[in-house]
Amino acid sequence: MSFCEHCVKGVVHEGEPVGVMETVAGVPVYVARPKSGGEDLLVLIASDVFGLGLVNTKLLADSYAGNGFLTWVPDLFEGDAVRVTDMNQPGFSFEAWKTAHEPGPVLEKFVKPVIAAYKAAHPEGVVACLGFCYGGRLAVDLALERSTVATSIAHPSLLQLPEDMYKLASVYSDRAVQIHSCEHDPMFPPSAFDECDAAFQPLGTRYQRTYSPGCSHGFAVRGDLSIPHVKAAKETVFNSTVQFLKTHTK
Repeated sequence: MSFCEHCVKGVVHEGEPVGVMETVAGVPVYVARPKSGGEDLLVLIASDVFGLGLVNTKLLADSYAGNGFLTWVPDLFEGDAVRVTDMNQPGFSFEAWKTAHEPGPVLEKFVKPVIAAYKAAHPEGVVACLGFCYGGRLAVDLALERSTVATSIAHPSLLQLPEDMYKLASVYSDRAVQIHSCEHDPMFPPSAFDECDAAFQPLGTRYQRTYSPGCSHGFAVRGDLSIPHVKAAKETVFNSTVQFLKTHTK
């Protein structure tokens, strides 16, 4: 349950976010609203360690909103996310930062209140969570509490494999799980694929795992889009997640 060197590697993407910052239950939240469609589904993005300081995550939220989903990205770190200037810096140490941002307290303070506020305003609404890297741990923990109806995680960190997957499959058997995996990922390595797939076999078609050869941990958020196969893999993750949400959140 740790981080790897790829957790602080990547590329800052080009683009200008079109969403807005709002305060929800006392938590700063990046809000991306669809041009049409209701608010009966909230897509909650649990970010990587760069949080809202990395424009890539906001652009990703905008893209989900562009496909008709109300999308929120809460600030998980009170402005203390890993700095973008630390991206790709050799020797970066996670130890002190991780101690200050353990997933359990982060979930209680910055995620659950946001979900509760959404549910209070939309009693019939449902929540799906997309977790990237660090956020993958949060997405799984929300699913273990059945706070969401669908969970999609991309190159997650901080998991115990395959134990967490068996736990999730047992309590989430009537809901949907999607995992985006890749070739070079110490946090969700190819050696864990078969057993994780076996854990979710009872979910049938409600479980899906994609695999991106040649890609490294972080590619779905921080991949180098100048590399054709990385760009294609990122687009595959996004498009398959959109379809996953449309299929499993009705």
